[in-house]
Amino acid sequence: MRGVAFIAFVALTFAPIAVDAIDCKCPAPSAACGVSDLVKDDGNPCGVAVDGNGKLDGVNIILPADTTATSLDLTGVKTLTGYLWMSTTTVTTLTTPDLITAASINIRANTALTALSFPELTGFAGTGGYTASGEETFELEVLSTSTQLASATFPKLTTAAGVKCEAPGAVQCDLSAMTHTTGDLQVRNANLAALKNVSGNMYFNEHDGDAVAAEELTYVTGDLTLMLSKDATSVTLTKLNKVDGKIHVDEYSQGGANTALTALSFPALTEVGGKFRVESLDGLVTVRCDELVKIGGALELRLLPKLKSAYFQKVS
Repeated sequence: MRGVAFIAFVALTFAPIAVDAIDCKCPAPSAACGVSDLVKDDGNPCGVAVDGNGKLDGVNIILPADTTATSLDLTGVKTLTGYLWMSTTTVTTLTTPDLITAASINIRANTALTALSFPELTGFAGTGGYTASGEETFELEVLSTSTQLASATFPKLTTAAGVKCEAPGAVQCDLSAMTHTTGDLQVRNANLAALKNVSGNMYFNEHDGDAVAAEELTYVTGDLTLMLSKDATSVTLTKLNKVDGKIHVDEYSQGGANTALTALSFPALTEVGGKFRVESLDGLVTVRCDELVKIGGALELRLLPKLKSAYFQKVS
């Protein structure tokens, strides 16, 4: 059961497709790269420019593994009608101080990146959303970066059709303005202070964190999965009222046994559409769901050696 939560999130091979956009990349060899430097696959200039309103139209910016550039500067670009896609590059510096909207942003396995900062990004105007093989992807995707990354901030992003933000180590994904998603949300060590609704599956993959928190979250239309690190001491979902799918709380199997979490509570939860499962938490003493009335599937409390009390008194 330990690997189930991750099946839907296998890394994608191709960048998402944006309609009526040309693919542009940094030339090789190059160190610093900006909009005016972008070339097509055949090496010819893309011949694109940012207009007076900060719009870069009809362009997908793709930095694949053979990129030699160490920096990409998109200063002045407010609207990117295509997408930004970076995978396994040598880029250390990505500069996007003005970007407000893009089709999607997908940043994966860039082990040299030192910081991700999108201070003005508010949302996505997606013409992307699918891989070349037809699989759905995320409008915002940050994962498999290295410990070089010191920050990942999206302080004005309010909504997206799918977010996967997994920063390494002690880095926290700043998604503090996000109120809802219209697709799946998967995070590790994220600030979700304003999140209210997830129209899809919600995954807390807290590989490195000691706390799982989304204090304003009230409703998840899909499954809610909490994979806890060995250091997780608290789960704070105090306003969560309804989960249409199943709830699964477990330890992250590759991180070692969790003995730190002693109490698990969903104080506002009234309804779970599917199975409710809590397992393999070696220090858990108490489970409380005082307001829970309905569980659509089985209730499973298993492999909890220190469990002494479980409160489900209103379940009918």
